[in-house]
Amino acid sequence: MSPFFVFTIFLSFIVTVAKQTKMKTNKRFDKYLDRVREGLEVRVGEITVDYTVAPQKISDLPKVTQSNHANDFFRSHWESDMCETERFKVLFLNNQNRIIAWYNLGIGTSTACQVDIKKLVSIATNIVSCKSLIFAHCHPSCTTQPSAKDIELVKNLKSVMNLLDMAVLDNLILTPDGEFLSFADEGLMVK
Repeated sequence: MSPFFVFTIFLSFIVTVAKQTKMKTNKRFDKYLDRVREGLEVRVGEITVDYTVAPQKISDLPKVTQSNHANDFFRSHWESDMCETERFKVLFLNNQNRIIAWYNLGIGTSTACQVDIKKLVSIATNIVSCKSLIFAHCHPSCTTQPSAKDIELVKNLKSVMNLLDMAVLDNLILTPDGEFLSFADEGLMVK
């Protein structure tokens, strides 16, 4: 039985239930169903997330054992606009704290950066060997002092990732002048 045939039966069932319960249906959806019944091709977009790893031995992946290791990695993968816009990046680590991937989760303004927690969860759960994460964002103002929003964000991210059995090891605040603050080193990682 082809997936298209099964899909057509499923849609017919929905229409039947809708008519029996006298539910109001969307006119666009009705047109869509008519096209399916007539056998016309109906295209619906598919969402895909690609994750590729350069083929190499796990022992060759960079290992993070101190906050300065994460700082060095982030800085080597940061865009040149650190002075202009806040960005929020993530390192995905395996159970040996080796970096298996990184991602630029958010690009903001000179004073703020929006972080999409749903997108973070989606990406992290698609990386099978991901066991922990390290976050970093830059402060173009050249201050490493975390704001109340920074602390609240890390607390929320840590809570969400704990539900997925993934640890948040650290959050770094980087500045364009080379300074950084590690939440873990400063005892700011919320329990």
